[in-house]
Amino acid sequence: RVQDQSMPTIQAFNATPTRTTVWAHKVSRFAISIKLPAMTCLGATLTYFKMPSFVAWFHRDKGATVWDPVNDKGFVTVSREPTVFELVPFTWAPKTEHELKAHAWSENEAATDIFFSFTVNPRAPPKAVLKAPVIVQSGCSLELDSSGSSDPASQQRNPVLEYSWSCVQFSGGSCGAGFPSGIGPSIITVPGMVSGKYNMTVRVSAQGTSDTATCTLQVDPVGPPPVQIETPFKNMDQVTLDTHVDHYVTARVQAA
Repeated sequence: RVQDQSMPTIQAFNATPTRTTVWAHKVSRFAISIKLPAMTCLGATLTYFKMPSFVAWFHRDKGATVWDPVNDKGFVTVSREPTVFELVPFTWAPKTEHELKAHAWSENEAATDIFFSFTVNPRAPPKAVLKAPVIVQSGCSLELDSSGSSDPASQQRNPVLEYSWSCVQFSGGSCGAGFPSGIGPSIITVPGMVSGKYNMTVRVSAQGTSDTATCTLQVDPVGPPPVQIETPFKNMDQVTLDTHVDHYVTARVQAA
């Protein structure tokens, strides 16, 4: 005797958090998992060894009432798995809120919906990088290089970045009129500075966001290089005047 039973609901669950935040410049990924369908016949449980299930993804902006198929919105997943909805960077605009719905069903099971909601973070700031010497002598010029800075949130190969330079002396004194403070190129040349210890900073900005990098520079006073006398004999020693004997006095000059 066969007894009709109501169609079971497909066993679908979220495989990624249902509430999360994403970055506009990074891949965003949402996924569900589906258990193998099963049904009971004459007291025996029959489990399918295949997964004859289907998943359709829908999207709406936070606060909207209508769900639209993701393809109608121009959102194309890069995953080949129907249970995974994965989008390339720069799909979402920063500081926006969205909702997704995964609608799962099969020929033997009733449909169920899994919901996701997420917020897109504000635009990520650029990454400031500063290369500079650690010690120089007073009066010697030096180069500050921030050309290695980057903007991961930009889609441009060569993003437009703004560089602003500043300098502070540890003792509270001035860095000198020659320091090119303010907005400038990514690489600057600083003329000779007086002895002291300095913090030199570059602020890298892009579309209202910024990041800073700082280096500490020690400027040593100029002085004569140390000289070390090396001889094969002690001072005031007597030496022969024999013309066939050579005597040497050497001086080792250490670079400043």
